[in-house]
Amino acid sequence: MKGARKDSLTGLYNREGIEDRVHSKFMECIEKFDITDKEKGHFAIVMFDVDYFKAINDLYGHSQGDRTLQELGNILCDYQKLKKDFIGIFGRRGGEEFLLALPYHTSRQAKYIADQIREIVQNFVFSDAKSNTRSLENFITLSMGVSSMDMGDVVRKCLNDKDNIIADSVIKLREESDCALEYAKFLGRNRVEIFEKYLLSEMENLNIVRNFFFRYSHKGFSEIRLFKRGIFAENPDLIKKARKYFQIIKTEINPRDTRTQAVFADNFYRFICNNKSKQVKNKLMQVFGEAL
Repeated sequence: MKGARKDSLTGLYNREGIEDRVHSKFMECIEKFDITDKEKGHFAIVMFDVDYFKAINDLYGHSQGDRTLQELGNILCDYQKLKKDFIGIFGRRGGEEFLLALPYHTSRQAKYIADQIREIVQNFVFSDAKSNTRSLENFITLSMGVSSMDMGDVVRKCLNDKDNIIADSVIKLREESDCALEYAKFLGRNRVEIFEKYLLSEMENLNIVRNFFFRYSHKGFSEIRLFKRGIFAENPDLIKKARKYFQIIKTEINPRDTRTQAVFADNFYRFICNNKSKQVKNKLMQVFGEAL
C-alpha cells in the first residue's frame, strides 16, 4: 500500500483511495474477462461495520473507539498479508464502516471470506484503551453484507457507454452490499448476508415501520386511530405489542433518540415477519405507509 492514500488510524485505504482501487480493479476484470471461465467472471464487494460502535464510544470513550478501529485495521492488514493468494482490497469508508473489494469472486466465495474475517474479529481479544491490557474478549463483532456482479453482463453493456456503465455498476454493487449489511443487522448482527432482490422490499418495509414509530411513538396511544380498526382489530396481539413498545418509548426514551426507537421498530417488524402471514404483512405495510 506504499504511496497509496491511506487512513491514518487503520492503515487501510481511505475513502478516496478505496474508491480509486475498486474502479481500477473493476476495469481490470472487464479487460481480462474470459467467457469460458465463469467462476472468475465476477466482482464482489463486502460492506461491513462494527456492531454497536456508538455504544462503544458512549460507554467507554472515544479513545476506546479509536483503539478498536486501529486494532481492527491491524487484523485486516494481517489477514491480507498472511492469507495465501488473497487478492482482496480493504478500505475504510468512514467512521466504523469498511469495504472489501474481491475481484474474480462470486457471492458465495466472498461470503466464505467475510465469515472468516467475522470469526477472527469475534474471537480476537481487543485492548482496553484505559488499562492498555488485552481484556475485551468476545466484545467486538462485525455485521457484513455481500453482493457480486456477473462481469459478462457488464462487458456486454460496456460496448455502448463504458465509463458510465462502470460507474453505475460499482455504485449498484455498493448499494446492494449495503442493503445486505442492513439486513444482517436487522437479523441480529455478527453475521454475513448475501444480497437478494427481495431484501429491497424487506428494507423498504422496515423503514416504513421505523418512520411510523418516529412519527407516532411519543403521541398518546389512544390518539393513533389506525390501531382501533381494520387489520389491527383482527390482530389484537399486534395492538398489545405496539402498546407495550410505545409506552416504553414515550416514558423512557428521549424523542430525539431515533436510534433506540429504531430498535423497538425493528423488533415490531420482526414480530410481524415471524407471526403473520404474507397477506397480513402486506396489508400492515400498506396501512403504515398510508399513515405516513
